[in-house]
Amino acid sequence: MREKKWKFNKTLVMTALTIALSGCSDDSLEDGSSPSVPVVPDLPVGTDLVVFNDSVNVNWPAWDCCGGTTPTNPVETDSYGLVTEFSVNAQPAVLGFTRSVEAGPLDVSAMSTNGTLAFDFKMMNSPGQVNWHVKLESNGGAQNGSTGEEVELAIAQPVLNTWQHVSFDLVDLANQGLDLSSIDNVLIYPEWGSGEGAVYRVDNIKFMESDTPVVPTVPTPDLGDKLSLDLAMTDFGGTTTELNAANPSALAVSQQSLSQSLLSTKDTVVKTTKIAGAETWAGTTLGDSTVLSITEARSKVSLWVYSPKAGVPVLFKVEDSTNDAHFVEALTQTKAVQQWEKITFDFTKHTNGTPDLNPNYTYDKKSVFFDFGTSPSEDQEFYWDDVTFVELSGITPPVDPVDPPV
Repeated sequence: MREKKWKFNKTLVMTALTIALSGCSDDSLEDGSSPSVPVVPDLPVGTDLVVFNDSVNVNWPAWDCCGGTTPTNPVETDSYGLVTEFSVNAQPAVLGFTRSVEAGPLDVSAMSTNGTLAFDFKMMNSPGQVNWHVKLESNGGAQNGSTGEEVELAIAQPVLNTWQHVSFDLVDLANQGLDLSSIDNVLIYPEWGSGEGAVYRVDNIKFMESDTPVVPTVPTPDLGDKLSLDLAMTDFGGTTTELNAANPSALAVSQQSLSQSLLSTKDTVVKTTKIAGAETWAGTTLGDSTVLSITEARSKVSLWVYSPKAGVPVLFKVEDSTNDAHFVEALTQTKAVQQWEKITFDFTKHTNGTPDLNPNYTYDKKSVFFDFGTSPSEDQEFYWDDVTFVELSGITPPVDPVDPPV
C-alpha cells in the first residue's frame, strides 16, 4: 500500500513540475532563482474501500463457489439503484465477492482500530428458517487444504423485502484471527445445504474508516422487571449451566441500583457452556416462572452477555408452560468479543416460520439458546446476567399531585 501511494504522489509531483516549468523561457531563470515546486498533499485518510456500490468493481467480482448460478445486477426502484443479486438452487453453495488475482489481497490493517465492514442486505425470496452468515477469509482461507484464516459471523434473521444494515468492527475480526493485511473474500450466504430457493440482494459493501477509534459502547442497564437468575435452571440438548460462576471480567452489570447507567464489579454471574457436539437447538430454561405480559407496545427482553466471539446467534424463547404450542421467539447476535454487552430481543420481530406474538397467551417459561443453529466443534462458554423484561419506552413516571393552595 505504501509503495502504491508513493508512486501516485511521485506522479503528481512530476506532473506539477511539468506544468510549473512549461512556458518558462531561459530569461525567466536569469535572476538565478529556482522555480518553486508546488506542495502536493497526501491522499485523504479515511477513504472508503468499496466492494460494491451502484457499480461492479472489477477487483471484487461476485462469485458462486459451486452452485452453478450467476449473480446478476438488477436495479432497485428506490435510492439503492444498481445492486447485486444472489440466488441458491438445489446445489449447496457459498456466495459473495472474491478478490481478483490481478488486484491481489486487500490490506485494511491501517483501519484495525477504527474501521468497519458494512453492507445492506435484502431478502427477496426466503428459504425458510435458516441461519445466515458472513465469512471473511485471509491468506487463502482455511478450506480445501489452505492454511490461511477465516472468520464466520452470523447475520440477524432477514426480513422479507426489507433492507437491513449490517456492520462489523474490524478490531473484532482481527481478534478472532483474521489477517487484516491480506483479505481475499467477503462472503454472504445461508447455512450450507439449507438455502435452496433463497434470492437476496446486497449493496453498499464497504470497508470504512472513521476519524476516531472504535470504542465499545457501554449500554445502559434497562429499567423493567428483572428475572430471577438464582433459581435452578434446566439444560437440554448439550448445555451445562452454573449459577454463581466467577465473573470473567472486572466489568458487569451493577445490581445495586436499577436506575444507574454505570457498570461495576460483580463477583458472580451465570455461566452456560455449549458442549462440543451439542445439538443445534441446545439451550437453557430459566427457573423464573413469572408471567411476562408481552404486548405489541411492551415487547422486549434484554440480557447482558460475555461471549467468546462476535456474531454469535442468540435466541430467546417465551412460552406457556402448560401448552408448548403457545410460544414466541426472537433472535439477535453478539457484537463484542470477550467483553460485556447488552443484547435485546424484540418479540414483535419473531423469527421466520414461528408463531406471531399473541398477548393473550401466558408466557411464563423462558429459555435462552446461545450459538443457536450450530453444533460446535469445541466447548463454547457464555457468561450472562441481568435479564430484563424492558419497561415501555417513553413512559414518564407519575408525578405526585401538588397540594392545593390553602
